[in-house]
Amino acid sequence: MNHTIKIFYLPLQENKKFLDGVILPVQTHSNNIVEIKTGNEDLQNCDGVFTFNKNDFSLGIQTADCAAICFYDNKKYGIIHAGWRGLVNGIIEKCLNILQIRKFLFLLF
Repeated sequence: MNHTIKIFYLPLQENKKFLDGVILPVQTHSNNIVEIKTGNEDLQNCDGVFTFNKNDFSLGIQTADCAAICFYDNKKYGIIHAGWRGLVNGIIEKCLNILQIRKFLFLLF
């Protein structure tokens, strides 16, 4: 399955129509990451989402001065919202452990 990463810099209000169907967590600068299995998960207090490649979910996050970090391997893909609080509390390490990624490449935009 091919996955495409799309990055949009427009305000959320301007992207509302496009974002229908995109799974967006209710971000609270936490290190909580939720696995998306059905698309109906509780995304309160969550700053990252991931799913298995066999699923066909569009995952997203919102950022201002925080980083959007996408992860993928042969089985799973995900995205996290990494602000300073999440970084201090280990959100990147948690995502790497969940996805069982030992080597990774950072792409900064």
